[in-house]
Order: sequence, then C-alpha cells, then structure tokens
Amino acid sequence: MNQIRQKKIKLVFYRTLFSQSGASLTMGSIASLLRKNGYKVDLCFLEKRDLHATEKILKDRERYNIIIAKPNFKDYKELFNILAGLKKYKKINKIFICGPYASLNAEELIKDYVWIDGVITGAIEETSLALVNSLNKDCSNFDTNCPGGIWRKPSTNQISSNKIRNATISLNKLPFPARDIEAQENVKYINIEASRGCAFGCSFCHNPIMAKFNNKKGVVDMKNPKLVVDEMEYLHKKLNKTLFIFNDDCFWRGPMDNDRIEKFCSEIKKRKLNIKFYIYLRCKPFISEKLLKKLSSVGLARVFLGLENASKRSQAVFNKTIEKNIYSQIKKRLEARHINIHIGYIVFEPYSTIDDIILNFDYLLKIRKLFRLGVILEPMRVIPSSKLHIKLQSDNLISKNTKCDKITYGYNFLNTDVGKLLKKLKKIFSETLNPEAYEYEYYCTTCKLLETLLKKEKNKYKKIIRDDFKEFNQMRDISMNLLSEYLKNTARLTARGDLRELNQEDKSFIDKFRTISQSIKIKHADIITKTIEGGGRDIVKEIYIGIDRI
Repeated sequence: MNQIRQKKIKLVFYRTLFSQSGASLTMGSIASLLRKNGYKVDLCFLEKRDLHATEKILKDRERYNIIIAKPNFKDYKELFNILAGLKKYKKINKIFICGPYASLNAEELIKDYVWIDGVITGAIEETSLALVNSLNKDCSNFDTNCPGGIWRKPSTNQISSNKIRNATISLNKLPFPARDIEAQENVKYINIEASRGCAFGCSFCHNPIMAKFNNKKGVVDMKNPKLVVDEMEYLHKKLNKTLFIFNDDCFWRGPMDNDRIEKFCSEIKKRKLNIKFYIYLRCKPFISEKLLKKLSSVGLARVFLGLENASKRSQAVFNKTIEKNIYSQIKKRLEARHINIHIGYIVFEPYSTIDDIILNFDYLLKIRKLFRLGVILEPMRVIPSSKLHIKLQSDNLISKNTKCDKITYGYNFLNTDVGKLLKKLKKIFSETLNPEAYEYEYYCTTCKLLETLLKKEKNKYKKIIRDDFKEFNQMRDISMNLLSEYLKNTARLTARGDLRELNQEDKSFIDKFRTISQSIKIKHADIITKTIEGGGRDIVKEIYIGIDRI
C-alpha cells in the first residue's frame, strides 16, 4: 500500500459551453475508481484561456507525478501547450491523455507529440487503474502491454500497437464519480449519466467508432435505475443540487426501456425528491405519452432533441431521417407539460447548397429557434474514420493526408458559395458582433428555460413576471425576423457575388441587431432580478453560467 500511495495522479480537463459538459463526469469517474484503490487523485478543472491554468496543475506539485488529461475537440491545443511545457521542464513524470478526441486520433497524436507517454482509448476507468498499477515506484516505467491504449515505451521511445480492452466493470459496479469540482460551484445543476453507448449510427457521431475500443458496437450499458436515483439523492442532499443533466446519448431508445424508465420515476416519487432533470431523446422513436407524463410528474424540465437539418439531402448525409412535421407534434406534447426543448442542429455540412442553407434558416425561424447562432456558425464536425470522413475522402473534399488538428473542420464544401457564406457569417457574428452575438443567444436560450423552470414549480412564480416574459418573447421574435431577413439576403447576395450590396446589408443589420440585442439584455436582467426578489433565487441558480464564446 505504501508503494501505491507514492503514485499521485492529477486529472486535468477543460469544461466549456455554458458549463454543460460531461468532462467532469468522465474524469470524476476515473478519480473515484483510483481513490477506491488507494491512490491520491486531484481533479483540475481549467476554463478556456485560463490565466492560472499552469498554477492550478502545479499546485502541490511535489505530491503529483502523473497526469491523465482529457483534451476536447476545440481546445486541445491550449491544453497541449501547457502539458508540453510541464514535461519539458520535468515537472511531471508521465502524461497520458484520454477521451474521444484522444482515442480517435491516438496513433497520430502519440507520434507527433513526443511528451505524450500514452493514450487511453477504451474502458477508460479500468485502463486508467491498470495503467497506474503498472507504474513502478518512481513512475519512470510502466507496462506498455497494458490493454486499452497505445503507449510510448520509456526505454526505446517505440510506440506500441493499440490493444483493445474488454471492459468488465459495468456502470452498476463503478463507484459514483468524484464531485470535487461541482462541490465548489455555486450553481444548482450537475451532470449525471444513466447509461453509456448508443444503439444508433449517425454518420457525424463519434459513438459508433468509440464502441470498437470496448468491443461494444451498438451495445448500451444501462445503469440500474435505483442506483441512478441513489446518486441523484446523494447529490441533492450533500451538494444541494436540484437540476440533473443526463449525459446519456439517448435516455430512452424504444419500448425495451419502458420498464427501466418506470422504475426510475417510481424511485424519485417514492423518495419525494423535489428535483428537475434534462434528458436527450430522438425524434423517432419518441417516448409514449404515458411515460412522458410520468417523467414530467417527477421533474422532467427539458428535452434535447437531435433535429439536425431540414434538408432531405443533408439528412441523407447524416444517415438520420427526420419526418417533416415531427417537431411540431413533439413540441405540442412537451409544451403541454411545461417541458423546454433544446435542439441539436447543423446548418452547414460539406454537401449543402445555398438553397439548403436558406431552407434551414426558414425552418429555424418557423420553429422559433433562429436565435441559436451557435448552431448556425459551427459547421458539421468530422470525426476521424467515421462514415462521413471516408465519404469526404472519396469525394476529394478532404485529403487523406490531412492531420488530426485539421480534420474536424478541414474539409472543403462541395458548393464553394456555401463556404464563402459561412466565412462571411463568422466574420460578422464571431468578430464584429462578438460578444453581443454570444450574449444574445445566451439570453434568448436561458430566458425561455427560466420561464419553463418557473412553471414547473406548480405556477408558484407565474404571476410575478408573466407580462415580462411576454414582452421578452416579443423582443426575441422581432430579433429573429431581423436575423431571418439578413441571413437569407446575405446567402443570396453571396451566391450572386454582389460585394457592394453585401457591405450595405451588413452595416444596416449590425446597427439594428445591436439595438435589439441590448433591449433583450436589459429585459433579461430585469426578469432575473424580479425572479430573485420573488423568491426564485434557487431557480436562477439552475440556469447555466455562460463561459464560452461562439
């Protein structure tokens, strides 16, 4: 045991996008298993452009000699720069990386970054434990035959082959994730999981590829609903968390999950937990009215729907068909039970046409989601070795020699005007109108959510600010009409190559947008203030804190 306790592990990760991310959940799960086996573990959470990132990692550095870091698709370079420096100046003995980005690019990353000692690719908790167990006393050597990753041999610098680990520890057997980071946050929401894996095969998703690292393609590891509610109850009582964000790729897959969901609802009701939660669902199949009623009665407040795209051409690219009127049907059912809807959507994909883009602008306006500038400005992500990646290579829209740091968005658009339009819109919203554009989306998103959360409180707060929400929604609708006109005009003018009219369109829009977005910002602040004054301070703490930028 003394030898074990000499190995001190620092788990490092970024968490961005309104603080809603599963990164702390994944790393917390590794931490809890390592601690259960006698290791000293410190969780180190970094924000984007964190001035004190290195200080956080080096805090009590004499006690920590191993780093396991989880880079993400967007911010890995920022993290890599810090880790490379720590290794160069011999502040850390061994550095390993994990997570989808690391796993999907494992061979290239370990070859290109000489400071990486290994990449954990599968069965992340089990492999981390086996890896740390194999390190010698001074952490200078480890077992490079360890299944579940690809490793750099300390003596020869040679790189091992990626060995698959057959996962043996199910979610039911893993200890609850460590919650060091969440315990320090002055918010009411927290991430949680009831399952891992996905039974579906969308072409743009990393899940079908990640499954191969665990020999579990199409297999979903479901957690006992009693254990799920055990964890919710613990987090509610010990950390005072009242809103739970389920990170499951699909909380309910179909009728085979009905019994599990009913048990989940019964457990919450039996324990009289006054909580709320969010879940991810597909448009089809969609959950029955009977189950929806039960979920709503025990706290379901928001559903994340993968709506993806209105164009049939794009849906074919995604390998995901969405029926034409399905959203309006689902919306009617959810809103009747005061359940907010948050959508996943991809406007720009490699095979889009200008007509497709305009179709999507019209659709987002129709469903009152055109304020979601983030989904407009971020094109489809390409996952290495995915079906879409292979198709792009065969269609010569991305080179087979493209490095992993370029693959994600490094493709060409089949229609060059689409690429020009995206570049144009990014310049306007991410540069000229930054941070106004980010704040605008944030306020529109959170105000609608706040209205839903207040309604879930059995109308306790409804009369306080009913007229304020009505006024806010009117402002939001005016702003979306303004956006719609600008976006569609810009798309058409880009296709025509009319630079003079484009510049005139930009100037007129920017002034109007700044005026309406400022009004929205002020009204949002007014609503937050009145909510707090009316006794809803804890409800406000269930709303995300914005820390990212579009």
